[in-house]
Amino acid sequence: MQNNTKIYKVKGMHCASCASIIERAVKKIEGVEEVSVNPGTEDAKISFDESKTSTDEFNKKLEPLGYSLSVQESHNTQDMSASSMGMSEDEYREHLGLNQTKKEKLAELKNMKSMLM
Repeated sequence: MQNNTKIYKVKGMHCASCASIIERAVKKIEGVEEVSVNPGTEDAKISFDESKTSTDEFNKKLEPLGYSLSVQESHNTQDMSASSMGMSEDEYREHLGLNQTKKEKLAELKNMKSMLM
């Protein structure tokens, strides 16, 4: 088993619903261990077994849905990690908003919108 984690730039994603669709589609691919999509940064972090799947397989699954992935430059992926920021994994996920449900994110966005008006 050759586990690998890559961060991809997502094209075609416009909202949290898109992120959810991408996560569900990629999780169904054999060899995918974990998927985390951030609609704010338009990034997808995917942990997978390279002997079972690849970036090409992800794109074959996503392109009919209107999305595509491209590998980010490695210097971007190393700068943003829990350990490099002195946080636990849970703190890091909270910092990025990855621990919120869709409903919580929408409520937060509505609150932010009302503060701007």
